[in-house]
Amino acid sequence: MRSDNDQQSGFAPRLVGPAGGWYCYVYGPSPHDFVRALSDRLLILWLALLGASRVDLLAGGGAFVLTPFLVLSPVLIGVELWRLAGDGSSFRLPDRAASFVLAILALLSLLLASTFLSYDLVTSSQRFALLLVQVAFVLLVGLALASRPDPGAILLKGFVAGLGVAVAFSVLQLAVWFLPTLWPVVFQRVVDLEPGSYAGIVPRLTGASHDANLGAIQLVVYLAVILVLSAPSRVRTVLVSVGAGAVVLTLSRSGVLAGLTLWVAMVLMRRRVRLTPVGVGTVGAATAVILTLLLLAPGTLDPLVAPVDAVGQRLTVGERSASEHAALLARGWEVGTESVKHALLGVGYGNAYIMVQDIFPGNEYGNFHSLFVTLFAEAGAIAALSAVAIFGVAFFRGGSYAPLIAALFVFNLFQQAHTEPALWLSLMLAWMGIGVWEQAPDAFGEVEPLQFREERDLRSSGVRS
Repeated sequence: MRSDNDQQSGFAPRLVGPAGGWYCYVYGPSPHDFVRALSDRLLILWLALLGASRVDLLAGGGAFVLTPFLVLSPVLIGVELWRLAGDGSSFRLPDRAASFVLAILALLSLLLASTFLSYDLVTSSQRFALLLVQVAFVLLVGLALASRPDPGAILLKGFVAGLGVAVAFSVLQLAVWFLPTLWPVVFQRVVDLEPGSYAGIVPRLTGASHDANLGAIQLVVYLAVILVLSAPSRVRTVLVSVGAGAVVLTLSRSGVLAGLTLWVAMVLMRRRVRLTPVGVGTVGAATAVILTLLLLAPGTLDPLVAPVDAVGQRLTVGERSASEHAALLARGWEVGTESVKHALLGVGYGNAYIMVQDIFPGNEYGNFHSLFVTLFAEAGAIAALSAVAIFGVAFFRGGSYAPLIAALFVFNLFQQAHTEPALWLSLMLAWMGIGVWEQAPDAFGEVEPLQFREERDLRSSGVRS
């Protein structure tokens, strides 16, 4: 017997039976509901494994690491096309999607132009192709996510699961640290659980990422989205506490600094501090002065940063000191200003390693330890300024996501995460307001998720939810 809610719950009557024979009505999920549920679950899994670079599905036998992101993305896109075909409806670009896609295409065009003039064309073209594939996958999956009626719910589930995956990886790394034979070599080729270390004494627990800095910034992204899309509760407090602890255990200075930036920005948001172009410009000018000193005279600020650097050296033996980091920034500036050609088109995307062989001998992944300086040296001033502009627009349009963009910007001043899908997805979330764009921004630019506003309205009216 069918209840009145069958249609609403997806259990609609369907006519089945052999051709020319008896037909009967059965009740159950329709094929369309199945495809939609499958797509939603794949989206959650995709978000949870977004930065799982410790997983190589080629078991180390390929020319690159085949991550879950690279496998799940085309599968998810195919299922989404299947869903749209089943709906029989046309796809409509969400608000602000066109401007974001155009901005990213402009930046990629500049990187492509530098690739043709690079010193190592093979390496440059390979790295640009990988970046193009990653960005394309994020754009397509992000558009599929934005077209959902409840993108915030999917984002929250995915990033909570992602936080769980990262913490589980860290726990397993700690176990392998104490019991090296716990994880067989045959499994190690597929899922790398060997942790980094500080002086061979303290493990660096990097979550699902192979790199401590990238693992830390992925955790910061998870925490930011959880804070934006979930209501205050004991569960959220536990999740944020565990996530913050996981960031610290990566022993990444840049990651911890990004986390502190996120916290400060959220405090300012709660206090409804108005951010104006003049205020942001003042902070930007001060930052530019400091960076200019670092670029032109790397040792200028050593007396000021020595105490902090001493603490940093206690935490991270594998990372460069402040003076050495500044020297890398200065080298990038020197490379970018060496000639008009370098200033306009750089030395070629992915070719920074050639310029730092004296610092990182034999390392094919050496860089200038700053996304913006690396883009300036590799692809020219216009590319670097374009990247800064993308961050700026995402920040001012980001509403509740603005603290996350601030944290990512600070992180990329001293590291670079442009090869991480989480960076491009975060910029897309902020630019398009995915999951939180149910009302106009307030004075700060904050957008209140719909479910929170409804709860607040009920409380103010004296009605219990």
